[in-house]
Amino acid sequence: MDFEIHKKFRFDCGFSQEEHKNAQDIYLAHLASMDLSKAPNILEYFGLSFFHDSEIFRMAIDTERRSMEMTISRGDDKKDLDDFRIENNLTDLSWEEYIRDPFVYLCVFENIEAIQSKILDFDELQIVDTEIALDSSKNSFLIRFSFSEIEELSVSCGNVHIIPPHIDLIKKYTNNLADKVPYCKICENKLMTFERLRGISTK
Repeated sequence: MDFEIHKKFRFDCGFSQEEHKNAQDIYLAHLASMDLSKAPNILEYFGLSFFHDSEIFRMAIDTERRSMEMTISRGDDKKDLDDFRIENNLTDLSWEEYIRDPFVYLCVFENIEAIQSKILDFDELQIVDTEIALDSSKNSFLIRFSFSEIEELSVSCGNVHIIPPHIDLIKKYTNNLADKVPYCKICENKLMTFERLRGISTK
């Protein structure tokens, strides 16, 4: 990872709130400097570590199509679902029941130029952070994943399409009370939009 907000401030607790804010402001200014208008999913899902503490269930690379599919499950979705069910007087949903058919996000990376990895064990990969940049040498976007202080994956690609959890499964787990994942406020704020980014970066 290139930015301190995703290195020192993720793995080291010895810093002040001011130092953390300065590091975050540097990264937000970096996001605001990029033209992501043709790749809104990259900003929305990978700009602010929406997939923090998420598990990668599957990765499949298609060399002929220069694409990769990555299936991700967020642990925070279960927590938010539990809170939603409590608020709406629904019965508890056990982890065993949920994990049989969890909310998953299918991420399809297109027009891949390069993939680099420093991963010791591909089993049970859990995402710590993500960050995005421009790969100017290949005229593409660079999406970085960190899994520990030393394990990383970077994908240089033209775009990413995200298929969120299926509406039928959401309705099943919310007793037809919601048609999208009932994110908490913190998780909602991690889904970065162009409007929010402009507002934050100009403060």
